[in-house]
Amino acid sequence: PKSLQVRLSWDDPATGERREPLLTPPIALGRDFNSLPVQANGEPVSRLVLSSGEVSRFHALIDLDRGGLIAIDQNSTNGIFVNGQPQTRITIANGDVLQIGPYQISVAIATHSSTAISDSPSTIPFNPN
Repeated sequence: PKSLQVRLSWDDPATGERREPLLTPPIALGRDFNSLPVQANGEPVSRLVLSSGEVSRFHALIDLDRGGLIAIDQNSTNGIFVNGQPQTRITIANGDVLQIGPYQISVAIATHSSTAISDSPSTIPFNPN
């Protein structure tokens, strides 16, 4: 579905800052913005930069596959881990944790933007200043 969105949540390992972008797949993750693809399978890519030497320039791609969400390692140096297990291509679900270098990224899937994503009663308002 075109309306599928993914909220990726993590604490920045360098600053401790909480990040929770809401993105539309395909999503490219890597250290170097200019190494991330602009398109995947003809779709515009959401590009997410993770600033760490343990992250490859283009490390992983999160994409839709038969209605589900998959994470695909892009021949990165340190690989990707999902829920602590090394993976090269895996279906990911709500609540999975994707590890890329020092980043522990929680995955939450929203089918439309109106869907509340947080399972917990306490929500942290996003403050873009």
